[in-house]
Amino acid sequence: MEDEITIDLDILSVIRVIIKKIWIVLYVGVICAIGLDTFYIVTYQPEYQTSSQFLVTVKENATYNTWTTIISTQEMAEKFSYLLSSSVMAKEVADNLNFDTLPGVIETSVLDESSIVTVNVKADSPINAYNIMNNLISSYSDVSMHMDEDAILEPLDEIRLPVAPSNPLNSRRNLLIGFAVGAAVSMGLIILYELLKDDIKTEKHVEKKLDISLFGTLYEEKRGYLKFRKKRNILINDITTSFEYVENIKTIRSKLEHYLTTNKMKSVLITSTLENEGKSTLAVNLALSFSKTGAKVLLVDMDLKKPSLHKILTLDQSKIMSLEQTLENKKYQQAIFKNIWGIDVIVNDKTFIDSELLLENIDLNDLFNELKKHYDYIIVDSAPVLAGEDTAILSSKIDATLFVTRQNYGKVRYINDAIDLIKDTGGNLIGCILTRCFKLPFTKMVNYGHYHNYYGNHYRKLFKESQEEIKKSQGDLNG
Repeated sequence: MEDEITIDLDILSVIRVIIKKIWIVLYVGVICAIGLDTFYIVTYQPEYQTSSQFLVTVKENATYNTWTTIISTQEMAEKFSYLLSSSVMAKEVADNLNFDTLPGVIETSVLDESSIVTVNVKADSPINAYNIMNNLISSYSDVSMHMDEDAILEPLDEIRLPVAPSNPLNSRRNLLIGFAVGAAVSMGLIILYELLKDDIKTEKHVEKKLDISLFGTLYEEKRGYLKFRKKRNILINDITTSFEYVENIKTIRSKLEHYLTTNKMKSVLITSTLENEGKSTLAVNLALSFSKTGAKVLLVDMDLKKPSLHKILTLDQSKIMSLEQTLENKKYQQAIFKNIWGIDVIVNDKTFIDSELLLENIDLNDLFNELKKHYDYIIVDSAPVLAGEDTAILSSKIDATLFVTRQNYGKVRYINDAIDLIKDTGGNLIGCILTRCFKLPFTKMVNYGHYHNYYGNHYRKLFKESQEEIKKSQGDLNG
């Protein structure tokens, strides 16, 4: 399959990445909120405003009829409004108050279809605002000599000294705006990064982007109140593991069992591109699931780079035989831990630098042929493909290989390189298991409800049938 980066993101992927990175969104939001509020506090300049309204009327001796008076006063109101807010008036007021420039702003407006003029004065102090307004009223006649003598301004209210800023700091609003902007920007960048990230985001991506088909899916398992237990493995024999996860393992096991039985195979290799994708956990759970069917199962740890099965199975390391001696001396039976949770295991607790050389010097065909004589199924956990040539060597000697890929983890290019490496060395890749797959909580509840209804109805039906049998038998006895 040709490597290509495509922008392909569904709603679940968006929700998943937001939930995973919500701490970044909150952190950036808080920082932006504090930053914006601090900026406003540092740059804040209080502004005081006083307002007054004036009515434009004609003098008593003016010769206007009623309609002409209305039209004339409205026109004069516009002229007065312009005059009061003009630079000429501002200079006159500044000179009267002994300022080089006016320490404020004069704004005027005329009420629609009326002769009422509203004057607003804004200044940097309450005294300046009051003095400007007061002087404006007393000075307008000095600069209105060119205006109609028949019109005058009559104040409608008293000038008041402002007692509080007209632009008070609103920290709550600033914090909310800062948080919203910061959260939105960070969320957008996270989603954009997710869009451009070339990984496996959905089950459909496995079929679309990888040179392998989807074999099964394991959804992300939440540990609830047990999260504080670091690196707690998710095992199907643990009562805290969800019913859905156990059923998913059972589904994969059934499918694998059918494939192996149909093709008369016994051994299966579990591998991945990188570490921490869930291959070892899957290997243990498949072995446990096979054992529950009554099959005799052997689990083998052939991860020579970073073995972990002995930790998952909590085995006594002092009793673990050297895998090197086991393989070279063919002491297979002596190295087996018998009946660990219903399965037999061969484990390793040593890291081999020259692991490829070790595998090349032993007869792997002889090893697995011998083990197949004693077991129905052999599950082999190996190192990640890109960790070395170990897995490529092993895959050619084992009947089938299951490839594990974690959602939103490895790059598609590297995953396909690992897949091609196994295929090129003769490995029989039968499918991909997508792990840690995100699923909405309410979707899981629906599934649980389905299982609950199914089994609940099944047991209710059995109970009803048993009650009918009891009544029937009692009737026969009474008869």
